[in-house]
Amino acid sequence: MEEIKADNQAERNVELLERINAILAGLGSRARWLKLPQSQSEYATLKDKRVLMVDDIVGVLEQFVPDLVIATDGKASFLQYVKQPADELVSEMLAGNPDIILLDYNLSGDLKGTEIAGLLIQKGYAGKIVGFSSEGSTVKEFNKVGVSSCIEKNNGYPEQSIKELALLYA
Repeated sequence: MEEIKADNQAERNVELLERINAILAGLGSRARWLKLPQSQSEYATLKDKRVLMVDDIVGVLEQFVPDLVIATDGKASFLQYVKQPADELVSEMLAGNPDIILLDYNLSGDLKGTEIAGLLIQKGYAGKIVGFSSEGSTVKEFNKVGVSSCIEKNNGYPEQSIKELALLYA
């Protein structure tokens, strides 16, 4: 019985590794992971959650792909803001029916994550919106539009940001 379980886990690890590399390729990255990152016990509350991460900087998305895919057991997705109109961005975000949207504050000089959060709320999005920024002052801005949770964008240590996200569901 343990042998079968090990085979199933090995197959799942291959699937997760393929998913990480497919997402990275879809973002235009040349990076390729050969081994899965270590799963963290603190990620447990995110398992099987459909988490969508939205940011304008592809390098930030790339940094979060491996660990967020592991944390969600392959259900994470990533969307780069590339100057599409706000309504189009919101439609793209809602298309995958995410449970959680991790939304960057500074999408561009002209568009803030708070504007997108407001549109999502107006459209009746029932999932959780979590503000995401390296600037602590943005918490108040997200709160003003009805977003109650924000986490720090830790580009140098994405695992810490994912742990912080997981704590919101503990």
